[in-house]
Amino acid sequence: MSNPGLTTLLTRHRGRLVRYFERKGRVIQQHEAPEDLAQGVHLHAIANQHRFDYQGDKAFVGWMLKVARQHLARRVQHWTTLKRDAGPVFRITFGANGDTVAPGTVMDPASGEPGPITHASNTEQLALAARAIDGLPPRDREIMRLMARELSIREIADRIGISPSATQKARLRAQERFRKIYTILERAQDR
Repeated sequence: MSNPGLTTLLTRHRGRLVRYFERKGRVIQQHEAPEDLAQGVHLHAIANQHRFDYQGDKAFVGWMLKVARQHLARRVQHWTTLKRDAGPVFRITFGANGDTVAPGTVMDPASGEPGPITHASNTEQLALAARAIDGLPPRDREIMRLMARELSIREIADRIGISPSATQKARLRAQERFRKIYTILERAQDR
């Protein structure tokens, strides 16, 4: 069995990937085209090519579709969060299960600009979040930073040198500590 390169496989199966996003990505089609979503999967694959191990076309397609599902979930979460006009820090803080988050805050074109009160409130919340992150232990700060860069649990585990299950527990602890610090700062500010 020949061992084609990653770019060859991505090119060969791009049509299948685009069709997958045409079917499953309808929920965000007003924001991102299937071709753009497929490109996001390609970028993820290329960024992680050092882990690529060809085990046949069938295994590759299964892996590619798994990455596609994860990518689509991140993009849906991204656009859903933007409709609520929340920044990435608050997705980290109050997201129920997200392994990853989308960095940056971009206004949803359909929502218009926020008014002065909303803008001031958002600015105040972001300042509190930054102070709360500064109050975390160094490892928790690093985990939160890596989460904001949309890294998976496995990628974070590789970066900080612990197992994925230990990373998952550390992520949950970091989020809980962040919530507590944020709440304390928020209450202090309200007094």
